[in-house]
Amino acid sequence: MTHRTLAVIGHVDHGKTSLVKALTGIDTDRLKEEKKRGLSITLGFAHMDAPNGQIHLVDTPGHADFVRMTSSGLSGADAVLFVVGAVENVQPQTLGHARLAELFGIRSAIVAITKSDLASVSEIAEAKTKSEALLRAHGFDSIEIIVCSSRTQTGLGALRTALERLCTQSRQTAEIKGFFLPIDRVFSVPGAGTIVTGTLLGTAVKVDDVVAIHPIGQSATVRTIQVAGLEQALADAGARVALNLRGIDAAPIRKGHTLCSPGNFAAGRRFDVALTPCAGLKHMEQVTILHGTAHNAARVRLYPAMGNKYQYGQIEFQSPQMAYPGQRFIVRRPATAETLTGGIVIDPDASLVTRNKPAHVSVLHAFAMDSMYAAAHALADRDAGLVDLRMLARSTPEADVRLGPEFETVTTERSYRQKELGLLASNCLQALTHLHSARPCRPFVDMAALVTALRPAPPAMIHFVIARLENAGRLKANVDEVSLTNLDPFDAMSTDQRAAYERADRRLSEMGLRPVVLFDAPNVETSDLEALLIAKVRAVRLFNHSLNQALLLSMDAIRNAELILTAAFPNGESFTTGAARELLDTNRKTIVPLLEYFDKRGVTRRSNDLRTISHSTP
Repeated sequence: MTHRTLAVIGHVDHGKTSLVKALTGIDTDRLKEEKKRGLSITLGFAHMDAPNGQIHLVDTPGHADFVRMTSSGLSGADAVLFVVGAVENVQPQTLGHARLAELFGIRSAIVAITKSDLASVSEIAEAKTKSEALLRAHGFDSIEIIVCSSRTQTGLGALRTALERLCTQSRQTAEIKGFFLPIDRVFSVPGAGTIVTGTLLGTAVKVDDVVAIHPIGQSATVRTIQVAGLEQALADAGARVALNLRGIDAAPIRKGHTLCSPGNFAAGRRFDVALTPCAGLKHMEQVTILHGTAHNAARVRLYPAMGNKYQYGQIEFQSPQMAYPGQRFIVRRPATAETLTGGIVIDPDASLVTRNKPAHVSVLHAFAMDSMYAAAHALADRDAGLVDLRMLARSTPEADVRLGPEFETVTTERSYRQKELGLLASNCLQALTHLHSARPCRPFVDMAALVTALRPAPPAMIHFVIARLENAGRLKANVDEVSLTNLDPFDAMSTDQRAAYERADRRLSEMGLRPVVLFDAPNVETSDLEALLIAKVRAVRLFNHSLNQALLLSMDAIRNAELILTAAFPNGESFTTGAARELLDTNRKTIVPLLEYFDKRGVTRRSNDLRTISHSTP
């Protein structure tokens, strides 16, 4: 069944509620205060059947004091039923409601010139002319004007026919991933439990669906569904629905909260937005945002302008709020109760932008132009080739985010543009060559130094390119170190460096297990020579924790010590640290870290102060 929701708007006392009752038989003024004052102060709901579906009417308050309530009614509407009194004609709140509807992106209107039985022909003609001119000025491109009277029933047949035609028109709303219900009422019914109502957006909802309620972050299950007072197994988008929820109390739920399909939406404190340009709106101004059925205080940041259609910016709330890409909202100045402008949500969970704002504006502009492919390129331009797939998914209505061959998707969160990947690979090899030449004795480059040299490329992208180059055999890498595969430090060594290395290698072999000073060249980096001796498997670096002191031992001496211990203590015979020190003719400074090295390699097994040989393979 096709469902269409109309917001009934117009100036106070122009007969909106009476007209809805005449059309549907439903009195939408349900509160005692509304009956007493003869004034709508909250949203009222009615419905009527149409040959192709059902029309849902949301009767909104006409008084200026209830703009927030009117905004809630407009937020989920497909069109408006614009009510203008034939005698009173266009009034201040008529103008205000027309602007609200425009800012919510509504482009279809049926104008009901009411109280025609009290007006002259000329008054009716003037009301029609002014109403049409007003709506044209506010961007309405589909306008039908019906003259009617709720008291005499004149014109109601024509009005019903005009309303029914809406069910044959396609909905002009943003695509939404999943169902999305801004809650406008919540209450508890004895024997049934929690009931929430609202205008359903996005996709259908059915009985037994699991739903999420934000921003409170709780879940529930749909027990029953009512549409227009009738219980149904499923409700389609565009319908006014009442959902009976299982698994949650009514107490924590409020008007302004959102019920939605779980996993498709997330609450965020910041929305990146496209605003209708407004000269009066100031950067970092405190405003009130009307979105869905909610109204919340926020601060608005304005980004550098691009083009004339939109002013891009970010609104920051005091607590997380819910929205979907493409959702419309209103910006008001709380001090003066003035509607400043409206806008469209682009990213409902945006990060704070502190740098490169013009590039970020280009990203938002691409999203606002509804081009996912252009947005992917704009993200790559902004972030040195990285495409944040999470932002792309949040900010596009497409269910499956797939990029073309110009991109390489590496995780569910990241994709890289091929152009930057190729350039980064070339830069990586060049940077490694440069870093190796700066310290030729060092057999590797610190990974952190290479990442720093390749900035501003994102670190994750750098590591991806390093892994790709390693797979191609161009370099070798681990968590902390990286080097070119064809690197031979001896080719780049100076005469002094080579001589210092050879002296150290010789002393290392001669000293056995009694360390001596290995390096004596003042102009040669000692740590680089140590690293090269270790890389060439000529030496092992041990560490004496009690003395907080490192020492270098010859690999040949260590292998010889292992053979001596294995021969001296066969068949599980235990020995002390002192016995090993005497047998190997060394000192305590050396024997303690040496035995700890053997423990770690599994050569020895320690139990309190005793050790045994655990294998006999040298």
